[in-house]
Amino acid sequence: MLGLLKGHAVDALSCAAVLANVTQVQWSEAITIDFQQYRRHRRARIHAQRERNYKLGKKVMAQNRHKRCEQKTDSLEEFRRKHPNKVGQLEVQKAKRLRYPPPKDVVAREGELWSYKGKRFVCHGTQNEGRYLYSPDLQELCGRKYISPKECVRILHNEGIVVKNKSEKL
Repeated sequence: MLGLLKGHAVDALSCAAVLANVTQVQWSEAITIDFQQYRRHRRARIHAQRERNYKLGKKVMAQNRHKRCEQKTDSLEEFRRKHPNKVGQLEVQKAKRLRYPPPKDVVAREGELWSYKGKRFVCHGTQNEGRYLYSPDLQELCGRKYISPKECVRILHNEGIVVKNKSEKL
């Protein structure tokens, strides 16, 4: 009826126009903004822990009660089947939680907004213990996907939702 394109951006603009009692909209001036959501906390980092070791003297005979994916050593369950009389001699070394550095000590995290020579990009992660920022957007800016944080300026810490670089007219 109105000849409008289908899409979320047009729906949002139409709703905003109705709520603001606007009778005319300059569609040529409207732009779309894409948002990207980034995790602020990763369970893999929070719950990471070292193996539970079962030692006989100083030698590790088994790891973990049950075998995890891609574990090459025997689990306690397998060790028990192979050597049932030696299970009582094993000493258990509990698994230790891996402590990751607090956010104030980390150079960059995924979802942060950075600037390189006045052009902004979203950090997708770090490489080489935080010595380099990684982002596919950097390929257009400097010809490589990794860059030192010393060459950039942090604009915004990860807020959970980040505005993507490109915004296009409707």
